Amino acid sequence: MSAPAASSFATTSSDQEARPATKFADFTPVSHIEQPAKPSRPTPLMTQEQMDQWMSQHLTPKGWQISQVQDSSTQEISKTFKLKKYKDCVQFVVDIADLARREQHHPVIILKMGSVTVATHTHRAFDTLRGVDDNVPGLTHFDVRLALQIETVYDAYTKSNAAPS
Repeated sequence: MSAPAASSFATTSSDQEARPATKFADFTPVSHIEQPAKPSRPTPLMTQEQMDQWMSQHLTPKGWQISQVQDSSTQEISKTFKLKKYKDCVQFVVDIADLARREQHHPVIILKMGSVTVATHTHRAFDTLRGVDDNVPGLTHFDVRLALQIETVYDAYTKSNAAPS
């Protein structure tokens, strides 16, 4: 998997106008972890076994956790990222937004002084075990893929000393 050029990351073919590349837009995608391929839509929910495997091997060690979406029985994965400066938090949110737009999968992002919390789940998936079609919320490979890519962006902040050690 080769790293995209900074300008190709910050601008997609669907953009009406070019956006300037951000400070951390030229990052190398997670190469040491085999990511799930970008799923097609509609995408199936992950089985509990699949989710447990991704969580235990790749996401839980990085601080991601499974929780419930507020006022719902739907599961999501979430993590709070710590950054030293508010402007770094804002830039991190912009970089996540650019990534989410490219992936066409948009997480909930909460910006606070010194931290950014990201939560993601798929709003419309299908449940192959129950035979339910394209309108079931839950966790899919889109969520794992996005979480791994957000980790790569955060690693760029860590390496640039923007994040606390």
